[in-house]
Amino acid sequence: MTADHTVTITPSVESPVFALGATSTRCQGAGSVTYTATATNTTGITYTLDAASIAGGVTINAATGEVTYPAGWFGTTVITASAAGCNGPLQSIHIVTVSPTHILTLTSTPGTNNQTVCINTPITAITYAVSGVATGVSNVSGLPANVTWAFNAGVLTISGTPNVGGSFTYSISTSGNSCNPGPVAGTITVTDPGTANITGTNTICVGSTPPSPALRPAESGQVQMPGLRPSTGTGLLPVWPLVFQILPIPSLRDPVHQLLLTGFILE
Repeated sequence: MTADHTVTITPSVESPVFALGATSTRCQGAGSVTYTATATNTTGITYTLDAASIAGGVTINAATGEVTYPAGWFGTTVITASAAGCNGPLQSIHIVTVSPTHILTLTSTPGTNNQTVCINTPITAITYAVSGVATGVSNVSGLPANVTWAFNAGVLTISGTPNVGGSFTYSISTSGNSCNPGPVAGTITVTDPGTANITGTNTICVGSTPPSPALRPAESGQVQMPGLRPSTGTGLLPVWPLVFQILPIPSLRDPVHQLLLTGFILE
C-alpha cells in the first residue's frame, strides 16, 4: 500500500527595493510623494515612518507608501518598507532629505511693495528680510531709473528717487541652494505730470484782469505774456512773467493738478 504526500516549498522573501532607490531629495513645502517598493516572493509590503518625521507632522499611507509633508517640515525623513513572506519580514529603508527653502518677508509698511509716487520724488523705502537657506540676493531686476537695491546683514533695501515715469514691476532673485521658490515681485508706479505748453497772444486794456493762460499739467516754469500795458502812464511793458506750479493730489492714482499763478510787472 502506498500513499502520496505533496510538499510545497515556498521560497524565502527577498528584501524590498524602492523604485526611487535608497535616497532622494525634495524642497520644503506641502505636498505628497509616493515611495513604492517591490520584493520577490513577498505576500505584502507595509510602510512606516521614523519618529522624528511623525512628530513633525509627516504622515504615511501604510499600504501604498504615500507620504504627505506639511509646509513647515524640513530635515531627514526615513521610510521603511517591510516585506512579509517566508523567512521574513525583511526590511529596507529610503532616506529623503527635505531641504529648507529661501524666504523673503516684507518688513517695510504693507503696501510699500506696490506703491505710486510722482516723478523726482523719493519712494518709500521697501525692505525684505531674507532668511531660510538663502545666502543673499543675486539680483533685483525691473526697477525704475535712479532706484537701486542693497543687501546687508540679511536685509534687502530698495530705495531711490525715480526720474522716469511709468509702471515698473521689479523681481527679486535670491542665492543659495536649489530650493528657491522663484522671484518675488512688486510694482512701483511713477506718475509723470507732463510738460506745460503755453500758446496764443492776448491784448488787454489798462485796469483789466490779465487772461488765464491755458496750461497742460507741469511741475513748474514761467509764463511770458508780452505787450501788457502799465496801470498808470503810457507805453508797453516788455513782459509779465508768471510763475506757476502744478500740485498733484497724492491720494488719487491719477493726480488732479491745481494751478497756482503769481506774477509781477517788469519795468
